[in-house]
Amino acid sequence: MKACRTCLMALVLILMGTARAGLAQDDARPVENANYTEAPADVIAVLEEAGDYTMLIDALKKTGLTKQLEGVSAFTLFAPTDAAFEQHADLADMPAEKMANVLRHHLVMQKIPTEKATMMKKIKVADGGELAITSEGGKLSIGEAQIVQPNLNSANGVIHGIDAILMPAGDAPKKNSEE
Repeated sequence: MKACRTCLMALVLILMGTARAGLAQDDARPVENANYTEAPADVIAVLEEAGDYTMLIDALKKTGLTKQLEGVSAFTLFAPTDAAFEQHADLADMPAEKMANVLRHHLVMQKIPTEKATMMKKIKVADGGELAITSEGGKLSIGEAQIVQPNLNSANGVIHGIDAILMPAGDAPKKNSEE
């Protein structure tokens, strides 16, 4: 019986040593074929990487909406490009709370990729309003804006770049006449 225990212990030690050697060998292998994926970035990082959204980023920071978006479980942001912001003369001077209302008119509290949006006729935005969704000639529009850069994924939402500012009723600033 004592001999069996000794043999069994020796076998366990041999197996443990083999397993450790295998682990050490695995650690030495290159990881280039490993299937790692980076977590998607927050909304500001995605907009910065996409480019052409510096004025929107400034507006999101000015209004404090970046912190609010970080706490939301899922959202869609229709993101006006810098060229869209440049078409509105009074936007830069707009008070933060009024600007926040304008930005909420670009925000939907669910994740809607373009594939899903094409099946919708209208969408409810975070300020309580609704915007029409249209698709013509393979181009998708939300309200008066055309989606120019679709499906930019962030950690908790999706961003669609648009070519115009979506103004809520009563908040429309003067449009810049210079083009």
